[in-house]
Amino acid sequence: SCEHLEGKFSIPGPIELTTVGTIEVGRAPPADVILGVPTVSTRHALIKFDGSQVAVTDLGSTNGTYIDGETMDSMVAYPLPIGSEVVFGDEFLCRFVLLDDENLKTEDSAAVVVDVEILP
Repeated sequence: SCEHLEGKFSIPGPIELTTVGTIEVGRAPPADVILGVPTVSTRHALIKFDGSQVAVTDLGSTNGTYIDGETMDSMVAYPLPIGSEVVFGDEFLCRFVLLDDENLKTEDSAAVVVDVEILP
């Protein structure tokens, strides 16, 4: 549970990545996706979508980033298979799940949907 942390936390909800590029995940600006959770670093990770796959890179965060329970090395891009779960900072809090790769195979309409949520 997240009882060990005080306060309410803001999260963005589902995110659709519709263009090729990189977005930054963090606790505060300049991050593109802001996860208002104390265990997420200000500049925590990058999510890169190249039109055919999604990859995550931890930016040397204090509390780490995990893919399916495995600790990521800092500054290394990890490709995400569909159904992968990425946790930012605290195993009980911010979860990122790659939900849909249906459009990844079409060249004229590349998109992927990810869900970010606070776990109970």
